[in-house]
Amino acid sequence: MNTRSLACSVFLMACAQDPILERASEMADADSQNSSLGSPPAGGPPPGEPTPGAPGDPSPAAPGEPTPGAPGEPMPGVPGEPAPGVPGDSGPKITLQGDVTLENWIGGDIRIDLFDGDQQNLTGPRPSVVASIRLDAPGRYSVHVSEEVEKVWLGAYADVDRDGRPGPTDPVGWYPNNPVYIGADQSGLDIQLELQTAPRDL
Repeated sequence: MNTRSLACSVFLMACAQDPILERASEMADADSQNSSLGSPPAGGPPPGEPTPGAPGDPSPAAPGEPTPGAPGEPMPGVPGEPAPGVPGDSGPKITLQGDVTLENWIGGDIRIDLFDGDQQNLTGPRPSVVASIRLDAPGRYSVHVSEEVEKVWLGAYADVDRDGRPGPTDPVGWYPNNPVYIGADQSGLDIQLELQTAPRDL
């Protein structure tokens, strides 16, 4: 090799770049372009969106689940109908009728309750109310009860002291032929209210 050729070879080797360094330079240029454009790293969320699971971020509700919030207010009951969840709150109904009498009535609502047991029996478990109705004054009553109930005990009181429950000064009374067996509409189930000689509850 002559002197000129040797000089050209040395010049070309000096000017040529190492392939590894050349590749590193290309990757650095690519990273610089991505950063300037705001592109997210591989596998990350788009710019401006929170990272999933980041603290303080609300979790989205699962499809089909209700939105959290306060439950709705319960609907008021219907007079003469049993409370939800007690025996006899579904199925065909029959009607029981009669008269509530009270001498020298001085005011206060009249409440007629139908029990699934003998409320006057103070031993054993206490009966539940399966139906109830209120009257503005003594007189005719009509109450509905489910045919699913086998029998009921009828009782009534006058809320003279207007405290919403039977008290020692409230006249009370029971249907004398309790229990009433349920099977068909019945009438003549009369109840006479009288002042109590000793405190007692319905």
